[in-house]
Order: sequence, then structure tokens, then C-alpha cells
Amino acid sequence: MIQVLARSCPRLRALDIGKCDVSDAGLRALAESCMNLKKLSLRQCDLVTDRGVQCVAYYCRGLTQLNIQDCQISLEGYKAVKKYCKRCIIEHTNPGFF
Repeated sequence: MIQVLARSCPRLRALDIGKCDVSDAGLRALAESCMNLKKLSLRQCDLVTDRGVQCVAYYCRGLTQLNIQDCQISLEGYKAVKKYCKRCIIEHTNPGFF
């Protein structure tokens, strides 16, 4: 489903898909098609892992806001966002992140 949205809306700049069953493959499709994404909320997306967040960070380097609260994202995924998206504010619930 997210793949259809991504292909249909390449100029998408903000998206809230919190509490949805989006997977890493869906995030990859979104990131590859919607490279102008600025704001993305993945809050409580249980299927999202570091791999999906890394794809978003790599392809959507203009990202300024990312919500990964209550997601299974490790420090590795967090660091990828910080590396590729220099101005991104990351909302999270992991006390191990800076």
C-alpha cells in the first residue's frame, strides 16, 4: 500500500504513518520515490527496523523531523539519520540516544 502512495506522490513532503503496519520494504519504496520528504512520523510502527530508517536517511537527506517513538530502532539506525540528515530533529523514546 505504501508503495502505491510513494509512486503516486513523488513530491510528498510530510507524512504521518504512525501505528501502521509499514515495513522496511515499504519505507525503502517511500524513500526512493519521495526524496523531498521533510517530516516523517513512524511512531509505534512495530515492523520498522534500523534498515528501514537507514534507507529513509540515505535517500531523504533533507529530512528535518523524524518521529521514531516506540519503534524498535537501535543506536545504529539513530546514527544513520544523524549522519545523512544533518538538520534532522529526531523524536524518540530510547534513553540510550543522545
